[in-house]
Amino acid sequence: MELVFKYDGKGFREMARKMPMRFEQMIRKLTAWAETESHNQLKSGPNRAWKTGELAQRRLGSTVRGYGGEAQGEVYTTGYGVYVHEGTGIYGPTGRPYTITAVNAKALMIPVGGGEVIFRKKVTIKGMRPRPFIWEGIKRVLKPDYLSRAWRQVFGKQ
Repeated sequence: MELVFKYDGKGFREMARKMPMRFEQMIRKLTAWAETESHNQLKSGPNRAWKTGELAQRRLGSTVRGYGGEAQGEVYTTGYGVYVHEGTGIYGPTGRPYTITAVNAKALMIPVGGGEVIFRKKVTIKGMRPRPFIWEGIKRVLKPDYLSRAWRQVFGKQ
């Protein structure tokens, strides 16, 4: 999962060309804020995916590649965070349900609620809906209030 800051606005292209180190500072700030907002999306909001906290603590990070006017920010997730973000089965990239078959036992034990359990040799799973916590974090950071705050912190009051 990669976040690349590309601005079509003349002001950002001009800033990257004329003041590459300031541009890099701004990209670093926005990338760090995007990681923080993505972390917040895991804990609350419509894409809540927080049970043990492991996903946010170990599977979410950010980095900036390149220097000066060529700097690109990246917010990423690894491990099972990719499946939470992208979804699985019919909701994920493949668009197909998947089947789980008992291999080490005669049957799968499936709790159905109310203390009842059913046993099956194999089951077909529709999958898990995507919870795009990184995209939500990025969208929040690319709003004018964050951009103007980053601008003020890098360039001072202008």
